[in-house]
Formats: sequence, C-alpha cells, structure tokens
Amino acid sequence: MSLKTDLVAFLLGESAITDVFGTRVYSQFAPTSSGKPYITIQRLDSPGTYHMDGESGIAKPFFQIDVWAADSASAETGAEALRNVLGGYRGTMGSTDIRRAFLYNQRDDFIPNDDGSQGGTFRISMDFTIWYFRAVPTG
Repeated sequence: MSLKTDLVAFLLGESAITDVFGTRVYSQFAPTSSGKPYITIQRLDSPGTYHMDGESGIAKPFFQIDVWAADSASAETGAEALRNVLGGYRGTMGSTDIRRAFLYNQRDDFIPNDDGSQGGTFRISMDFTIWYFRAVPTG
C-alpha cells in the first residue's frame, strides 16, 4: 500500500474524524455527489533524504489536506479535529511506520457558488509533512 492509501484508511479509523466527516475522506478529489463537510488529500512533494552512500530510507512527503464545508464554523471544527488527530502523530498507519507528522501551514479560503447565488464552500487547507521509513532501492 502507499502512504496516501494508509493515511486515508487511518483517518477513516479515527472516531474524531468520522464524527465530523463520516466516511467522506478522499484521495485527490471528492465525488460531485459528496455531502459536506469532507476531506481531500493530495501529495504535493515527496523528497527523500540522502547521505554519501545513497538514500537513507527516510522519506518526508508533503501533503495538502483540505477540509471543505458549507459554513465557516464547520470548516473550523473539521480542521481542529484533523489537527488533533494528525498533528504530532507517531506510530503506524497500515503498513507504514510513521516517525512523526508535522502541521506545517494552514490557510483559509472561500469559493463562491458558480451560479452567482449566495453562499459557497469554505475550505481550510492544511499542509503536513509526514516522515516515515521506506525501503531503500538496491540498484
């Protein structure tokens, strides 16, 4: 499994997340039929760490995790639940040995309705770096 797959499964196994989002935690994009609030996860960057003998086996990908909601209060509640579950996490996610997850940045956004009607979608984007062990290439 990939870290992103393990991350989605991990979040879906946490009651603090499912209490807010139900099963609406998605890799990349949410289905258009998805109700709010929901979470989307995308990997932005995936640098490894190296030393003079090659790759060290420690990776530190950078994930953007977005909380999407119908109102500001729901977005804030969801972002706080996510921060409490993932910020500073150390342990296992599926088959992945997580050394530590760090909340790097957080920003707010508002996307108005396409049809010009009142309202829209509130989004809180949270950037996490997740350090973990991965197999070292043998090449």
